[in-house]
Amino acid sequence: MVHKASVMLLLLAVGLLCTAGARADSFNWAVTGSGVSGGGTITATNEGGGEYLVTAMTGILDITYNGTTTGGAITFIPYTGAPGTYGTDSTGLYDYDDLIFPSSTPELDPYGLLFDVAGFAAPLNLCGGSNSSTTCSTGSSN
Repeated sequence: MVHKASVMLLLLAVGLLCTAGARADSFNWAVTGSGVSGGGTITATNEGGGEYLVTAMTGILDITYNGTTTGGAITFIPYTGAPGTYGTDSTGLYDYDDLIFPSSTPELDPYGLLFDVAGFAAPLNLCGGSNSSTTCSTGSSN
């Protein structure tokens, strides 16, 4: 089982590499840090005002803790609530709203994205906030 410290490392080590363009709907994401690695693609709808609603997320995430690596393919868990609200995962650990802000720093709000990872019993949350280190790079839109 992954300890909360490992999950917090994941949250603080996130790097969302986004493609530039006013109508971009595909974003590459990457997570790096001590014992954490992964990456993939986020598909999102432009909601206006720099806000995008994530509709799909694919990739792989591995976390190494006490010499044991756990992880694999991720499965996105979409939020189905009303716009402007957020939900809580089934464990009660994480709030999430599926919003990203590619033109801002950080690119994720405090609620972020929820997903399952192969090998983990509970979902994980990728989110941002004032203590997060995220970056946005220029690239071509898909």
